[in-house]
Amino acid sequence: MMQSNYYHHYCLSQLLKKGLLVIFISLPILGISATTTIDENNFNVLEQQQSRKLSGVVTDDNGEPLIGATILQKNTSNATISDANGRFTVNVSGDSPVIEVSYVGYLTKTIKIGNRTSLTIKLQEDSKLIDEVVVVGYGKSSVKRLTSSISSVKGDDLVNMPNTNIISSLEGRATGVFIQSAGGEPGALPSISIRGGGEPLYVIDGIPSTKQEFSVLSPSDIESFSILKDAAAAAVYGARAGNGIVMVTTKKGTNEKMTISYNGSYSLSSPTQPIEFLDNYVVAELSDRAAVYNNGMPTFMKVDANGNLYWPEGVLDAVKNGTFNDVTGNTDWNSLLFHKFAPMQSHNISLNGGSKNTHYFMSARYYTLGGIYKTDISKNDRLNMRMHVDHYFDQIGLRLNGDVSFSQNKTQYPPNGLYTIWTHVARLNSLARCFNSAGHPTGGQENPYVEIDPTAGYRKNDTRYTNMSLSMQWDVPKVTGLSFGALVNYNLYDSFNKDWRANEAGVGPVWEWNDEPTNLGKARLDEDMYRSNEVTFEARADYNRTFKEAHTIGATAVFNSWKYNYNELGALRRQYETSVIEQINGGPSSTAENNGTARENGRMGLVGRLKYDYKMRYIVEANFRYDGSDKFPKGQRWGFFPSVSVGWNVDKEPFMQPLLNNNWFSALKFRFSWGKIGLDDVGNFKYLSVYNKGNDFYEGGKWNSTLREGDLVSQDLTWYSRNTINLAVDAEFFQQRLSANFEYFYYRTTNYLANPKDAYTTPLGTAMPMVKTNSAHRRAGYELNLAWRDKIARDFKYNVGLNLSYYNELWERKYDEQESDLKNPLRRLTHQKSYFDLLYVSNGLYQNMEQILDSPRPQASTLLRPGDIAYQDINGDGVIDTNDRIRQGAPRFPHLTYGITLGASYKGFTLDVLLQGTGARNMLLESFNRKFNTNQIGLAGSEKFYYPGNTGEILYPRLTNNAQENGGNNDMASTYWLLDASYLRLKNVKFSYDLKYSLLKNLSFISQFELYVSGNNLLTFSPVKKYHIDPEDGRDDESMGQVGYPVQKIIQFGVNLTF
Repeated sequence: MMQSNYYHHYCLSQLLKKGLLVIFISLPILGISATTTIDENNFNVLEQQQSRKLSGVVTDDNGEPLIGATILQKNTSNATISDANGRFTVNVSGDSPVIEVSYVGYLTKTIKIGNRTSLTIKLQEDSKLIDEVVVVGYGKSSVKRLTSSISSVKGDDLVNMPNTNIISSLEGRATGVFIQSAGGEPGALPSISIRGGGEPLYVIDGIPSTKQEFSVLSPSDIESFSILKDAAAAAVYGARAGNGIVMVTTKKGTNEKMTISYNGSYSLSSPTQPIEFLDNYVVAELSDRAAVYNNGMPTFMKVDANGNLYWPEGVLDAVKNGTFNDVTGNTDWNSLLFHKFAPMQSHNISLNGGSKNTHYFMSARYYTLGGIYKTDISKNDRLNMRMHVDHYFDQIGLRLNGDVSFSQNKTQYPPNGLYTIWTHVARLNSLARCFNSAGHPTGGQENPYVEIDPTAGYRKNDTRYTNMSLSMQWDVPKVTGLSFGALVNYNLYDSFNKDWRANEAGVGPVWEWNDEPTNLGKARLDEDMYRSNEVTFEARADYNRTFKEAHTIGATAVFNSWKYNYNELGALRRQYETSVIEQINGGPSSTAENNGTARENGRMGLVGRLKYDYKMRYIVEANFRYDGSDKFPKGQRWGFFPSVSVGWNVDKEPFMQPLLNNNWFSALKFRFSWGKIGLDDVGNFKYLSVYNKGNDFYEGGKWNSTLREGDLVSQDLTWYSRNTINLAVDAEFFQQRLSANFEYFYYRTTNYLANPKDAYTTPLGTAMPMVKTNSAHRRAGYELNLAWRDKIARDFKYNVGLNLSYYNELWERKYDEQESDLKNPLRRLTHQKSYFDLLYVSNGLYQNMEQILDSPRPQASTLLRPGDIAYQDINGDGVIDTNDRIRQGAPRFPHLTYGITLGASYKGFTLDVLLQGTGARNMLLESFNRKFNTNQIGLAGSEKFYYPGNTGEILYPRLTNNAQENGGNNDMASTYWLLDASYLRLKNVKFSYDLKYSLLKNLSFISQFELYVSGNNLLTFSPVKKYHIDPEDGRDDESMGQVGYPVQKIIQFGVNLTF
């Protein structure tokens, strides 16, 4: 049944892809250069009119050419765009042709041609158009009328960035957005936070989405990002918007002639921190030095009469040659395990255009990313297809919109997982052999060489997203400003996981030192299928009108419903007799296991918005959402989330006009917002009593199925409630060349749900229910944005920008904090700002035995010697125990981030630079990175441990044979392993040249031929680099300092071509 379902899913996906491809190929028909007229006696007359050529040049007020201005003959499809010199040639037809000339940021000009064959056209800047339009929840707003807190990023700024996912592209570009890398693993997704909150809501073209679907969007399809940060912006999305919203608007068609665009790139990536191994003889010397210091015997060297180590004759050469004995060698692990570079390539093609009433956009993209493993067992492939078509029936004021998109994301990893492999890489050294004397891989199952063997198996995932939307908007005739709209969206998610292991260990063939094959067990296969579908319906009414050129009123009402269904099915078989058949039916039925589950959710909401402004001077906006969720019991399912915001454009005041006449002052605006948003981040149906199925009864020599009563439930489940305040000031100076923005925000969250087990006697055999607690949490911070744009002479333009975000947080009340901790100012959590963790405090390393004898130490610590870690007795009781663990350090997730942008352009040359960094931030080295065991000497930097006479830099305690040799003294979570992980990165550099400015300037059919080179993470400055790790190494913000697939730096070469 599972294979049959997957087959039908596969056929459906193939049919959708082929259908999209047919539409994609046939769409250029919409760009036919002809006009259709209606004859009273014949309704099907296609009239190809006689034409003549019109040429000219388009400039601004200063006479500078405008590149890419659109020249369109009205009521026809005759159109062109100006070239690099502002020149154009277009066919015009008819006796009295009229053209429209338009350019972004300039007033559109209408010109009657008459008999003229050439024109010089000057366009004037439009101050209204300079007021940028941003996408908000259920609508759009100009920046001048914006009263809430929203950051915007243009999609075109991210197209040529060599990032492996679209989320990483936002890092350093928008205030209030905190992003933490998840390492360089193909397909890995970073953590993202808005102003320090949890995972935000992702919205694509007005439809809530998942982080996974959002991350695989094609950058070339994105028109803009909007980051909705305060309740005034996010409250219209109700319970899912408590952590803010990342909103994407994709590209739509235009009323211009069809353009074809291609973007292609090829990239090479490598670890930001090179993987370097110590020479084998260095490892041998360090191991012997540690052995002698710990009263052991050296293996390779000898000890002279003075206690000094020396190399006996011939031994050093034997070690270097790998011939010292049968189990040591001189292994070049880099050449065996890793490529120098991992390849990445992307190809995107799009069609864009339309006519007066019909617009279309379509694109397709293929992306592939390889891994750094020599066997190419790790990779990520993506396919994106998207189409948008809309048509406007101008006689009745009706616009229909259709959108279809398909995304496929495929990943493959070694069966043992990347984290497991990298813990073993961390223990490698060049003295260890990879092969035995017979040339077979050896060293056990922890040898990374056999873990990345393609014959070991694989973990594959194939995830597909299919999204279809149909919407309409009716502008009611004869009622100015009134419109009605509706939308239906269907989203299908399918994911298939296949975990195949050619043997139970999940490694390639491995032999013992005596060349006996290691028994690795038989093959196994684990398959899982996940499918969900979502249906969203939306009906809305809008009214927008300006009265007497002074009073603008806007109103929006929306009804929204959402239905979600999810199914999961899994199957497992073990003990395969052969590893040739990689299918479920190839395994014995006696080992078969299966599992499955299903769930459903629903939401319903009413959204309202009222907005008023007077001459764009005073602006007031009120929003609400009345939100219903089936996660709560009756009586608690509906929540009301209101917001109010106001804005004052001071520069619109009459008394400010004298200042506006000066060149140094341009604009000033104040904003304030208050709102309440909610979170329903709880499990499904926690208010219902359930029975759990298990295998808890043993009889007849086996465990039998049972039913038992589930956890106790409560009818007191309700929304998390978050109140927000936002204060902001926006200003512009020197004729808008300098812009500045400052915002202060404050969040207070209550109604936390928890299991207060300490407040009640726990009933036998069951857990206490989730109930509302008195916990309260506060978070506050500020954002700063500065930008300068100017030009020197005629062709040289430049820009400089700074964005900075900071927040901190504390528990106002925390229901589960123990009274003993509340009384301890060093351990208390309540009313304390963010910190890293409760840690032991290190006094550095013991330098002599007297210091050891005179100091308190952990009860379990034994056989301490100089070079071991010393600890502070915080409470002075003479013993180091858990009571000496106190708050220490800065949080893993940075609370201060900043980005610096630099840009310049000269004729066809463009240079863009992004620097990104963090303030105070700590990471704790995990055990695999704490180089104090002899089996951890191998990677560069591990030689910096303590031993008598070491006058160099010391990063690690003395070496021991294992972590428990001194009672685990050096492996305790303490400030000794707490590292300053703040950093500054050269996050992105892009240099490009458009050949349209030189070699191709006379080719009118080409509007862009840009060649570029860009790079990511090219330079990193951080105190942790001396430990030979990257400041963002780890799988997420909770595992910083752990070993894992390394963060990558990328060099990309690409081309942008537009016809």
